[in-house]
Parts: sequence; structure tokens; C-alpha cells
Amino acid sequence: MEISKKNIAIAYFFGLILFISIVTYLGYFKGYDVNNKWTIGDWLINYNSGFIRRGLFGEMALYFSDPKLFVFVFQIICYSLMSIFFFLSLKKLNFPRGFTFISITPFLFLFPILDPQGGFRKEIIGIAILAFSCWAKLSLTIKVRKYIYFITLIIFPALILSHEILAIFLPLIVILKLDIKVSRIHNILSFLLLGFSLLAFFLSLKGNPISAYDVGLICEPLNDFCNADAQMNGAISWLQNSSSIGYQMVVLTHSNIQFIVRYLITICLLIPLVYIIRKPLYSSLSTISAKLLFLAFTIGLLSLHFIAIDYGRFLYIWFFGLVFVCLSDARKSTDKTIVLTPTILILLIIYLPLWRIHHASMLSLSELGQLIAP
Repeated sequence: MEISKKNIAIAYFFGLILFISIVTYLGYFKGYDVNNKWTIGDWLINYNSGFIRRGLFGEMALYFSDPKLFVFVFQIICYSLMSIFFFLSLKKLNFPRGFTFISITPFLFLFPILDPQGGFRKEIIGIAILAFSCWAKLSLTIKVRKYIYFITLIIFPALILSHEILAIFLPLIVILKLDIKVSRIHNILSFLLLGFSLLAFFLSLKGNPISAYDVGLICEPLNDFCNADAQMNGAISWLQNSSSIGYQMVVLTHSNIQFIVRYLITICLLIPLVYIIRKPLYSSLSTISAKLLFLAFTIGLLSLHFIAIDYGRFLYIWFFGLVFVCLSDARKSTDKTIVLTPTILILLIIYLPLWRIHHASMLSLSELGQLIAP
């Protein structure tokens, strides 16, 4: 009877993940169809005005006949890799109920559905890499994992030049390989490759914000397949603003009582989910190195709270990172296999639509911009 319940639960979970994935794909298509100025525009930043931050991916996309379609397909691939390797990792661990439950909360796979404006950004590249690295740690030999680790470090500078937020994932990539003993030469190579990523990060931050003229140059090669909505007043034009503008918006946002209440509620909803996976968390962060690396990851995301208002995206990234680090070490925990009873099913149906994480503040960017205008 227990086996039957387990199979029913796994089938239900697989069906739910499949349904969530299909709805997410439709969300990606909607952004593609309407030329969303953030979820598509962010990926199309290019070097037509010269070397700028976040431009490498968009520059490569321009080599395709339809760069916007290339972005859409790439987004689908990233999200599919996230879902597939997360599911395979759970399968490898016999579907521990704690991880299985939190996967269908608004902090993880439901986030891009409940807030599409914040869910389809370039951080899905980093999350997809984490998902694969987690599965690799659970499934592959140490020798193969070494190759995967060094290949990942080789490609990471290019990813950081596509968006500097991807540098946040590097400490987690290193945590997932801490159980691998390597030679001194391999350690030197690892530090060298990490140095290239650090250099890419500083290069991506170098220089002043671009001008309105530069925005026009960036948008110029996009005219044949995008309307103005994807080009102006979105991710591309945002590059004109300095971090001080972002800081002023953060101050205004944090002075809004509705935002403060919303943020505190979100944190309160997150705490029980962290508690659910506390045992693999203790195990995965048992060494000083792992603690320091995860602290660096956390501090990096916290620092973004001072220059950007996308607090929901940062919590989404942080919790995904935490889950994959813990999941990779979950075989040492005693979490039981998921089973599904009518009561649990009813509670899930009631729970899932009840709340969502907003990726940003109560005020729109245009409203915030009017408040800080001189």
C-alpha cells in the first residue's frame, strides 16, 4: 500500500512540475510575443555602441537571423534544464518530501509564473548550471565532475560579461566541488580561472553609464524584429542610470510602509521552508570553507538590495542556491520519501495559489523616477 501511495505521489509531482513548466513556457512566449522590455530586452543588450556591461549575450544573439527567437529558445532550454535536473536529483534521492514540497512553492518554480516580469531574467543561466552541478554531484564520478567543474569555470567569464549578477553563483559552484580532492596544480588552475571571472566582473562594472545616444545605437540592430517597447524604457535604457539612481529608488521603496510589511511577510514565509531542509543545510555547510563561500553568496545578494529594487528576484536566487547546495548533500539526511494522501492533496491545492513573491516594490519604475527627478 505504501508503494502505491509513493507511486501516486511521484506521478502527481511529475504532472505538477510538467504543468508548471508548460505554463512557464507560455509565459516565456508571451514575453517573446509582446517584445517585453525586460524579459526580452535584457537579453538583447549588445556592443553596437562599444563595450558595455551585460552586452556579450546580446552581441552573440545578433549573429542569428532572428535574435529575439534565439533568446526565447535559449530561455526555454535554461528553464528545461532547471526542471529536468531538479527532478532527476529528487529521483536519485527517492523524492525526499521536504525538497519535493518546497519545489512547488512561490520561491522556486512558481516564481516566474506568479511574477513573469521578474522570473525570466539572465539568472536562470546560473540556476540551470547549479541544477546540473547538483545532479552531477549525486550521479557522476569524481573524475567526470572535475572536468565539469573546470569547463564551468572556463565559460563563466563570458557569462559574467553577459550579466554581472551571474558572478553571484561562483561561490556555490565551488561549494559543490569541495568534496573533490584535487592536486596542487588543479588548485592553481582553479584559482587562475576564478581570477578570470573576477576580472570579467570588474570589467563589466567599469565605466560610466551610457548615454541616450548609446541606447539608440544598441537598439539600432534590433529594429528589424523588435518594436520600441523592447528597446526603450526597459532593461536597455536602464543602463543609462548610475548605481546612485538605484540607491535613491531603494530608499524610496524602503520608506513605503506597504513594502516593509510585504517584505517582512515574505521573510516569514521563507523561514519555515529553510527549517524544512535544516538537516541537509547543516551537512552541506559543515566545513569552514563552505560556510564562508555561502556567506559570500549571501552578502553578494544582500549588497544588491542597496542598489536595486528587485528584492523578490534576489530572494528567489538565494533560495534556489540554498536548495541546490542542500539537495546535493541530502543523501546524508533522514528525510522520508514523499507520500500523497487526500488531505495533503487538498492542502496543496489550497496553499499554492494563496501567495506570491513580488519581484520589486509597490511603485513602478516610472513612478519612482518621477519622485527622484530633480
